[in-house]
Amino acid sequence: MNKNASAIDQYIGERIKFARRVCSLSQTQLADELGVSFQQVQKFEAGQNRVASPVLYQISAVLNRPLAWFFPEVKDLDEDDEDTNDELLKECEALLESLRDRNQLSLVKEFLLFMSKDE
Repeated sequence: MNKNASAIDQYIGERIKFARRVCSLSQTQLADELGVSFQQVQKFEAGQNRVASPVLYQISAVLNRPLAWFFPEVKDLDEDDEDTNDELLKECEALLESLRDRNQLSLVKEFLLFMSKDE
C-alpha cells in the first residue's frame, strides 16, 4: 500500500469496486467517465492510492451513490448491534433462498461477503 494510503482508503476502494460492479461497469468504463487510466481505478479499488475529494465526488455521481455512502458509519456505542446483525442476516438468508437467477445470487453473495469483512 502507498505510504499515504490508509485503512479508510481501502474501505473507500472496496465501496467503489462494489458500486462499480452493481452498475455493471468495467474499470475501463469507470476510468473513461473519470478521465483517468484504468490502472488508476485499480489502485483506488485496491486502496493503494488515495482518492482525491473531487474525484470521489465524480465517482459518486457516475455510480449514483451519495458521498457519505463511501465512508464507514460511525456506530453509536449504546446500540445493540448484535441483534441488528442477526436480524439482517436472517433477512438476507431468506432473500438468498428466494433468488433463482445466478447473476442476482452472485451479486447478493458478493454484497454479503463485503459487508461481513468488518466483523
